[in-house]
Amino acid sequence: MNLDDQIRNSITQRRDVIAGNIVKGKPSMPIGTISNGRKKIAEGQWRDVVDGNKKPKQNKEKIKLSAKVLALNEKHQLSRLPIDMPHNEVIINKGEAKSNWILKWIDPKTQKAVTAYSKAFLKKNAQDKWKRIENVSKKDISAIKIGADKLIVGSNAAEQQSGAIVSIISQTGLRPGSRSGFNSTQNRGVSTLAKKNIKIEGSKITFEFKGKSYKNNTAEINDSVLANYLSERMSKVKGEDSFIFNTTINKVRDDFKDSITPNDSIKLKDMRTYIATDIARDMLMHNKFEVPQKGAKKAIQGKLMEVFKAVSNQLNNSPTMAKTSYIHPNVINEWLEGLGVKEADMFMMKAVNYTEALKAMKLRRDPDNIEGDDNEDFDDIDEYNLPDWWDPTLQ
Repeated sequence: MNLDDQIRNSITQRRDVIAGNIVKGKPSMPIGTISNGRKKIAEGQWRDVVDGNKKPKQNKEKIKLSAKVLALNEKHQLSRLPIDMPHNEVIINKGEAKSNWILKWIDPKTQKAVTAYSKAFLKKNAQDKWKRIENVSKKDISAIKIGADKLIVGSNAAEQQSGAIVSIISQTGLRPGSRSGFNSTQNRGVSTLAKKNIKIEGSKITFEFKGKSYKNNTAEINDSVLANYLSERMSKVKGEDSFIFNTTINKVRDDFKDSITPNDSIKLKDMRTYIATDIARDMLMHNKFEVPQKGAKKAIQGKLMEVFKAVSNQLNNSPTMAKTSYIHPNVINEWLEGLGVKEADMFMMKAVNYTEALKAMKLRRDPDNIEGDDNEDFDDIDEYNLPDWWDPTLQ
């Protein structure tokens, strides 16, 4: 027996042992048996086969980024890159499109539009967003609720719908949603809720639906004005899958600006950020926390992760998204300062390594980790670059 035959018999016997079919040291797997993606065609002989519905693995050649994309990334430090995308499927904004995006393409896995922005634009976008949130007070939120209720009990049917949608968003932080988004993904938001997504018991209203990225969204509020309006509206809707509202999200935004909010700088989408920031502020500022002598970094990270999870539970997204897109950095900074910890201290505590850097880059390229506007308004997104010390290990 030559060496090749010895190796083949050894592999054959090993496969039979794995399958539990070895008897007195002799292989007993019958010819024709498929194991681990290979078929036994004779004693000591196996052949690769397609097992069930599994497709055979193909060694796909990686597509290198084009020189144009590399140059744009060098110039703008793009938020994501079209990895393995054919060059002719990547759209470059040459100035014809009056927008802030640099690149666009369709993700082959999700079939969703993916957009790349410059670092400078994202930084400005973040600064504008945080500045708006800094100017929002509890008094503003109360006024928004009062304004929404006035529309709900008013006589204008279209404005009643706007009032109800704003009321839900301002109390839950749920996404507004849009018909165009629903038509392309079947994912819902407040404006595209169906009758089956709402349960009402007295003044208690429960919401449950599949939202962005097919994540199950849930929320519960107590509001007699809203409950009465929704009950009446739902009674007129025939099918369980039928939309409760027949308005557009643009109409809702207009009514929000013209008839509801007392603060002209507040946008409807800011409600999610305000709620997230308010939860984080309450958990950090109103709960006693002492930095231990040993394990300070771990203790701080643990407390922050607790906050990120609580916010993500409210917003129905991930702790990573709650951390990077919704909690105002000043809340974290103020809490750290109160503990006697400075940003520089957090930076020194942070252990940066190559693996973490790659993980961060992957998150930046993943379309599911970008909080885009529900109306596909690519000039008004929620993607922010936070300080380097902001812990990257709490993914």
